[in-house]
Amino acid sequence: MTSAPSVVLPAYAAYEISLKKQIQRSVDEVMASLPRPENLSAEQRRGIIARYDTVLEANFIYWMTATYLSVMSQEARTIILDNLHEEVGDCHPEMLRRFTRAAGAIPTDTDVLAVARDLTNMRLFMGRLSGVKNIITMAFFEGFIQKFMTPFARLA
Repeated sequence: MTSAPSVVLPAYAAYEISLKKQIQRSVDEVMASLPRPENLSAEQRRGIIARYDTVLEANFIYWMTATYLSVMSQEARTIILDNLHEEVGDCHPEMLRRFTRAAGAIPTDTDVLAVARDLTNMRLFMGRLSGVKNIITMAFFEGFIQKFMTPFARLA
């Protein structure tokens, strides 16, 4: 019988579109809540860059790996594996560290401590290996990082 897939696929496609819109809306809400770089002091800008580095440099690949381990779909695993190859092959953590260094924003103990609790909670959340939650979380991060890069560069 071929009628079942024609009923299931449109429902799935509609859900996928709805989920993408919800993630994009969440990214837009976070972006709108951020202060404008020109309204920040030099120390506030330095702190944002340092804390962003602290959170992402050593954790993004960990979170992506947790997502890879948590999903069952071969399609999702292939996409995540491609992303991991890019992250590792292009040495994205070092690219971020060079930017941070050039901006004079190497994280201090204060920066590390400021994000420690939230970072631990995030690691534990991703470590629960919930495929759907991890995929949604990584989709949010990817969308946020793409939108944040322009204002982030302006912080330096």
